[in-house]
Amino acid sequence: MEKAKKEEKNYLDEIKQAYDFMTKNNLDVVEFSDGDGYIKLVKKSASTQNIQVIASAQPVSGTLVQSKPSVQEITGLTIKAPMSGIFYRSSTPSSPPYIREGDSVEANSVICLIEAMKVFNEIKSEFKCKIIKCVAENGKFVNEGDDLFIIEKL
Repeated sequence: MEKAKKEEKNYLDEIKQAYDFMTKNNLDVVEFSDGDGYIKLVKKSASTQNIQVIASAQPVSGTLVQSKPSVQEITGLTIKAPMSGIFYRSSTPSSPPYIREGDSVEANSVICLIEAMKVFNEIKSEFKCKIIKCVAENGKFVNEGDDLFIIEKL
């Protein structure tokens, strides 16, 4: 009985060490195997397929440098990433993007995908708006709260 408690304590210590390592290094997944045992910790994240996005209440302004030497000032509300993951403008590389700059978008329309932990999450517009600028780069990682689109509410 004493030996079983000691082995259980070691196992719990290993889990705690793996968890501490994961949080200290801001990791989503940690796996550990020592031949006798295997531990896999996965940080819980949003895995909902349909996510409503609320536009930022504060207008943003920024300077966007285009390929031409001119500089254009862009202002408007933003749609922010509701989670961290890989940002995609279309469902497949060969498909057209869900939306383009200048498009008017109806409420509850899919505007992009964010892949998080191998789950493709549809990001939908919460209200009718016009897309002024796509800020996020297709196929690149975005953090929760990063600007995805600059919009004008209709």
